[in-house]
Amino acid sequence: MNSLDRIKIEGFKSIKEMDLELRPLNILIGANGSGKSNFLSLLKMVNRMIEENLRIFVAQAGGADMLLYYGSKNTERMKIRLQFGKSYYETAFLPTTTELLAFQDETVHLHNENINRRPYDKNLGSGHEETLLNKSVKSGKHIYNIMKGWKAYHFHDTSFSAKIKKTAYINNNRGLQDDGSNLAPYLYLLRERYGEYYENIIKTIHLVAPFFEDFVLEPEEYNPETIRLQWKERKSDKIFNADSFSDGTLRFICLTILLLQPDKFLPQTVIIDEPELGLHPYAIKLLAGIIRSISPIRQFIISTQSTIFIDEFSPEDIIHEFETMLFVTPEKISGLFPEQKAEISKDIQNVRKNFNNSPETINDNVETSPSHRIADIIKKHTQRKYEKIIHGTKALIDEDMTKIRRECPHFNQWIGKLENLQPHSK
Repeated sequence: MNSLDRIKIEGFKSIKEMDLELRPLNILIGANGSGKSNFLSLLKMVNRMIEENLRIFVAQAGGADMLLYYGSKNTERMKIRLQFGKSYYETAFLPTTTELLAFQDETVHLHNENINRRPYDKNLGSGHEETLLNKSVKSGKHIYNIMKGWKAYHFHDTSFSAKIKKTAYINNNRGLQDDGSNLAPYLYLLRERYGEYYENIIKTIHLVAPFFEDFVLEPEEYNPETIRLQWKERKSDKIFNADSFSDGTLRFICLTILLLQPDKFLPQTVIIDEPELGLHPYAIKLLAGIIRSISPIRQFIISTQSTIFIDEFSPEDIIHEFETMLFVTPEKISGLFPEQKAEISKDIQNVRKNFNNSPETINDNVETSPSHRIADIIKKHTQRKYEKIIHGTKALIDEDMTKIRRECPHFNQWIGKLENLQPHSK
């Protein structure tokens, strides 16, 4: 599986710096404003870049200034490094006078014995506004093909004017689009050519929507080149439009089709932002089970705020900010700065009080994640930068795990799952 193993980001939206190792299954958790959506937005930007639509993405985002960390006055450039095994792709962007992004450099490092006997580096140049990966030598195209296998999905728009509810061209069926806007023609293709997969999708929808019988998928009478999403109810001849589905049911249908489509159409890396929106708890559990079953052959990067969704996964699948634990015993982190210990500890205690002494709830906008708060407090009293690897790990080495588990119930639940794991038989 050609998956993304590691990603480094500098200067993108709310993300000043990030270095994150990824697994086949990755669940990102955190409150609103904690940066989950911005991380997924970066992956979506790379997705658009590979499609050679970077200029459109930047323009639709409101210009380069909206994508740089605190704008171009504070951040001169954005850097991205994507690692796939021993190979990697690295690039840096600069804002242009036309409010777009230009490549300051674009580099490929290929270390794949099936393609090259020796590691191979290629600088693709600078000054261009769309990637040159697909126009480079075979090393660049190899990386390009891996990155082309990503897709970010968002089925949030189920409003009256949503594209998913509109008429679509019947031949617009080359894969499910990221907003579900070609749902009707894609379902039509599955029913006509991939009946087994189509039937599996219908049976899964029945589990959540027992009133639903089947889709009605026929070309429009007055324009056979178009088709509209319609369906019928059990024990009734009446035909309904997509408007008659609840928002949650329609989103569940989109997610079910995405996950249960033929393997050859399912992207290598699937990115989903908050799949639980509007879904019944049973539907959330069902989707989580499907994702778990597919994760051995596909990579998933998913953000969520749903504890029901999280509980369906193993602790190692969850990406969690460990600075939450530093709020359990403030004296540990403040003790690393003896001269300012009292002031730092007092400020950390005040943050705890503002969140009812519940460390796992400390987060209410982009710049107030636990790590941001710790960094701001340390800088305020010491004029020093908080170093996550140095300060964070030192503070946690002798931490009281019993107290952490008592004050962080979600963390305690994950640890409990690990403790209950049975050893594999030899």
